Amino acid sequence: MTILLLPISFIGIYINLCFKKNNVLNNIFRTTIIWSLLSLILIELLSLFESLTKFYLIMLWGLIICVLIIIFVYNYFIQKKVFYFINFKKLKMTEKIFFILFIFIILLLLFIAIYTVPYNTDSLTYHLARVRMWIQNQTVSYYASWDARQVFYPPFSEYLVLQTYLLSSSDLFVNIISTFAYAISCISIYAIGKELLLKKSSIYFSLLLFMMCPIAISISLTTQVEMLIVMWVLLFTYYVIRIVKKNFLDISKEFVENVCFLSIVMGLGYITKSSIALIYFPFIIWIFITFIKKGTKIKLLLFYSFIVLIMVMFICFPHLWRYIQYTGELALYSGENALVTTLDIRYHIVNAYKNFCTTLFNKNGFLHIFFFDIGEMLSNLLGINYASPIITWGANLDHYYINNGIYSHDAGTSMILMSTFITLFIFRIKKLWSKKIILLMAF
Repeated sequence: MTILLLPISFIGIYINLCFKKNNVLNNIFRTTIIWSLLSLILIELLSLFESLTKFYLIMLWGLIICVLIIIFVYNYFIQKKVFYFINFKKLKMTEKIFFILFIFIILLLLFIAIYTVPYNTDSLTYHLARVRMWIQNQTVSYYASWDARQVFYPPFSEYLVLQTYLLSSSDLFVNIISTFAYAISCISIYAIGKELLLKKSSIYFSLLLFMMCPIAISISLTTQVEMLIVMWVLLFTYYVIRIVKKNFLDISKEFVENVCFLSIVMGLGYITKSSIALIYFPFIIWIFITFIKKGTKIKLLLFYSFIVLIMVMFICFPHLWRYIQYTGELALYSGENALVTTLDIRYHIVNAYKNFCTTLFNKNGFLHIFFFDIGEMLSNLLGINYASPIITWGANLDHYYINNGIYSHDAGTSMILMSTFITLFIFRIKKLWSKKIILLMAF
């Protein structure tokens, strides 16, 4: 099956990275980033020549696999380089149990993802619809559509789905992209915990909390973009922590590599969903402040900033160029009324209240209506409209569905978050903060 070209190329990249003495987790992340970047380049390259077909995609991935085989043969048989791989015998019993549990859950989700027909509204109206149009046109260029999301939404998630569709000639494997992102996200949480030097119990608790999160499991079985966004945010955080842990900026090979991979993650995240930039911003400010406090020269800081900017622009350029040509705007379309776009603090207060309270309870229950009424009282006190389009999707508001546009299964996630919030208070927030567990559990 030609669909196997994708996992074979992924494994090939990982094996070749194992000749370098990096830790296993870092090699997995680098493989994910390199493979994703190659996917982007192949799709954009074929689209440029209007040759986005199964034949050419097979040819290019086959060529990449051949190159990977040549590199492996050269390193292993000619250079006699040492091959670094995970040593399962050195793992502790707890680590082995979690590893087996992780593999079992991923295999189960893969099985369900393959045999689950794409069913949600987003998949049917624009995720898969745009994939079919790209295949028909043999290019990812803009086309006439009744749904603006098919044209303007950042496309990277669908680029990956497009490859599975083309190589398998069916929609059988379209859901596995989210399942793959779920797996990498789990590994990222574990890696972040290790970078923060947390206790094993804290890492496992955080990992288990994410793995058992209802919305994480449900989205990992769809073509929706959210799980891929989670993966990019976690990888971004991982590389930010690795960079900030350095006492100073330098031009060592390891540091430059971390900056480059961070840049690629930022670019790929942006063309997956542009609102991810709101998450990047505070981290970038934190990096600047941290290194300025450490006495880093401004010139060196600006030099690395320039590298990051160039790499991010290189990744985003094809989609940005198409978007600017058609709309004349710089900011990517990311959903009407999805963000609060006012500096008026009153709207932010009410919006925070709504996001925190209105999905905690069953939408038909008494408590849901009770908190709705409190929200209205708060809005009246501040002199604003509780149903304002600024803080309500489409301004469609009623007692039974307060945040129109929020999926009904978000209620399950909210209960988990509330339980975690109460648990953190019980075990003393200050003490937990000193151990840096809150940062990890927040994800």
